[in-house]
Amino acid sequence: IELKEQADGVILQIPAQGMLKLKDAQATLLVKTVLMNVRVNAAAALQGTSLADGAKYRLVVVRTGEQSAAAEAARKPGKGMKMLTSPVVVHAETISSDLAAPVPLAHVKQALQGEFADLTETTERVDIYRFDTATARWVYVKSKPNAKNSGLVFDIKTMGSYAAMTIPHRRFDDTDGHWAEQDIDWMVRRLLVNGT
Repeated sequence: IELKEQADGVILQIPAQGMLKLKDAQATLLVKTVLMNVRVNAAAALQGTSLADGAKYRLVVVRTGEQSAAAEAARKPGKGMKMLTSPVVVHAETISSDLAAPVPLAHVKQALQGEFADLTETTERVDIYRFDTATARWVYVKSKPNAKNSGLVFDIKTMGSYAAMTIPHRRFDDTDGHWAEQDIDWMVRRLLVNGT
C-alpha cells in the first residue's frame, strides 16, 4: 500500500480474515508513507495474538505530537543530536468488540519493521533512535542500510516515537587515530558516552 499524499498520519485497519490470509501465505504487508515505510510480517505479528471473528488489526503511523519534547531532548548539552526526520509514532493493536489491545512485539523478530527510506545524510553517519517518554531521553535502535543504501531499516519492538538522527560532532579531539577510536564511536552512537 503506497500513500503518496502528505499527511500527518495513517491508520490502516485490516479485518481478521485478511490478516489470517496474509499469515497463511507467509506474506509481508508493506505500507509506504511520506513519514516512514512500515513492513508487517503477518505470521510474526500475530504470534501470541488471537483474532476473533470480526476483529481487526490496526496499524497507526503518525507524526508525533511530542515533537518539541523529543527535539529538546536531542539538543540537550552533551547530546548534540541533529534530527533528520520528524519523530514518527508506530503502534499496532488488535481491535475486538471495540476494545483495543496492543500487539506484543518485544520477543518477535521482524514482526514490524520501520524504514526511513531516503535520508539526506550517508547512512554510515545516521542512526535510528526511539524517544522514551518515561525518561525523556532518546534510546539507540539497531538498524541496517536499506536495499538502495539510501535509508535505514529497523525492527520496531517497542511502541513509541522513532526518528533518524546524526551526531554531527561525535568524534573526540584526542581519539583521532587511536586504537580504540571505532569502539569509542560505537559508544557515542549508542549514547553511552559524550564529551569533546
